[in-house]
Amino acid sequence: MRVTIDTREPWPHPWAAHFSPDVTLERATLDVGDLVLSALVDGVCVERKATGDLLACIGRERERFDREIRRGRYVGQLLIVCEGSVADLLSEARRRGGGVSDNAIMGSLAAWQRRGTPVFMAGSIPLAAQFCERVLRGQITEAQRTAKAVAKAEAVTS
Repeated sequence: MRVTIDTREPWPHPWAAHFSPDVTLERATLDVGDLVLSALVDGVCVERKATGDLLACIGRERERFDREIRRGRYVGQLLIVCEGSVADLLSEARRRGGGVSDNAIMGSLAAWQRRGTPVFMAGSIPLAAQFCERVLRGQITEAQRTAKAVAKAEAVTS
C-alpha cells in the first residue's frame, strides 16, 4: 500500500515506524490533509495532529484551521487523527494556560463532529498510525468490493 505524506510534515514521519511493513511512504504537496492513499488522493484525507497542534487549531489558529476544514469538503472525507487523548488535550491546555478552556475544547471537538469532520483521539502515536493505516487500507477493500459488484452486474446483463 502506498501512502502519500504532505511535504510539510516532518520526515521521517512520526508514524512511519508504526505502519505495517508493506506500507510505502511517498512525499508530495497535498491540498488537503497530511496523509492519503496515493492511488486515491481525493478519498480519505487524514489530518495528523499532536495535542499541541490541535490546541492551537482550537485557539489562536482557529480561522486558518476552519479554512482547512472547508477545503476538506472537496475530498471524500477529511479525518482528524490526534495523537493524544481528550484527557491529554485538556491537561495540556491547563498546563499551558493561554485561554483555551475545557468548554472551548469540548465544543470545538463536538462542532467538528456535527459538521462532518470526524476527530479520532488515538491516545498515542502508535495507535494514531495504526488507525490511520486501517482507514486508508479500508478504502482499498471497499474499492475491491465495488469492482467485484460491478463485474458481477456486468456479467448478468451481458
